[in-house]
Amino acid sequence: MLVIPSTNKCPSIYQGIFSNPYFIEKLILIIYSLIFTIGFIGNIMTIFIIIYNTHLRTPTNYYLLNLAVSDLMMLMCNLPLEMLEIYNREWPLSIIFCKLRNICAEFFTCSSILTILAFTCERYFTIVHPIHFHRLSHFRRAQNIIIIIWLISIGFSLPLGLSYEIEINSSIISNNLSTIVFINNNTKLIQINSLDKDITNSCKSCIPKKSLKKILSIIIIITSFCFFYFPMIIIGAIYLFIGKALRHVNKNEIYSNQIEISTSSLSNNGINIKKYTDNNSSHSGLSNKDVQDRQQQQQQQQQQINSYSWLKMRARCQARKVVVKTLVAVVIAFFVCYAPLYLQRLLLAIITLYSNFNFELSLLSNFMAYLYVISGITFYFGSVINPILYNVISNKYRRAYCDLFHCRLKHKKKLNNQIIFQINHSKKQSIMLNINQS
Repeated sequence: MLVIPSTNKCPSIYQGIFSNPYFIEKLILIIYSLIFTIGFIGNIMTIFIIIYNTHLRTPTNYYLLNLAVSDLMMLMCNLPLEMLEIYNREWPLSIIFCKLRNICAEFFTCSSILTILAFTCERYFTIVHPIHFHRLSHFRRAQNIIIIIWLISIGFSLPLGLSYEIEINSSIISNNLSTIVFINNNTKLIQINSLDKDITNSCKSCIPKKSLKKILSIIIIITSFCFFYFPMIIIGAIYLFIGKALRHVNKNEIYSNQIEISTSSLSNNGINIKKYTDNNSSHSGLSNKDVQDRQQQQQQQQQQINSYSWLKMRARCQARKVVVKTLVAVVIAFFVCYAPLYLQRLLLAIITLYSNFNFELSLLSNFMAYLYVISGITFYFGSVINPILYNVISNKYRRAYCDLFHCRLKHKKKLNNQIIFQINHSKKQSIMLNINQS
């Protein structure tokens, strides 16, 4: 028999799903606390290193900066309220926070998916159509697109968020087996097998208005396809094109680099022959050994130049691959983390339209309950995973994170030494000028 603690009058939202719902509550609160701590530190560091490192100020990184801001605000605006609701087993705050939480959730989710779509298109045009794409200002274009993303997100999130209200529900707690499930904070499904002794309590919940549930279900179905499924299909197709284009570009660069090396070596051979004849005519006193030494030195210099150009070309190809790998990892992580949430929302909207929340199959009810728990964890974990991916894949980000952790004091000392050197150098120059003038 489950005993509800006296500190909370409302039943656990996991009662009937798990054998020990109060242990699951504590476990989820611990997981959410870890997610909040790691995500807060990781996204703050990402924002700092993009802002304060000049070599990371690129249009693609501006989009990643916007993504980090969205993840950080999601953690700060939504996760603490979610934890409060789980701990109190009801909505503990006023209707203003109820509306704000749902507005923020829709806004930052929509902003994240549109940001990922934007930097995917940016990478595609940069690689496939670089000449036409470089005519516009990179940073100004990125800033304008981010502003458009914010406007679209706020226009989509405001109607959905403002449609929520606080409803007082009567919860029945029985000594016998009962199933109480909350899905997406919108619906409470109660299936009671038998009642011996009941306790009725009034619990507040933040849910959509009953008069708008049908309309909101249709909107959720449409927006799930428009803001998740269709964009993810488009993004996947674009990255397939990017992969093919990268192979084509790398092959062309290798071929053109080989032609450039061969032509430069031929031209240098011609110059060397001309110099050799000129030297023989003007410096006939030089021995053959000296001439051969000079030719060997020139050939070594040419080999060094050719190897440098080849290494430079390989570095460009590798840098493009790393950027694409980083962005692909971000897209895959986003899909894995957000797919359970959008599946749960889509199924719930369909159930609302066609069955009026009457679950006749216990299997479907249990599936939705487990999906609710999993989608909540993966949804917030999506705000943590990106800084981890940047460290694992990108050397630039890894060095920037290390500099932010360990090398800040060394960097300050180096700057101070450079300033002192410049001051001493300027003093020496002024003294030399005075001596020359005198």
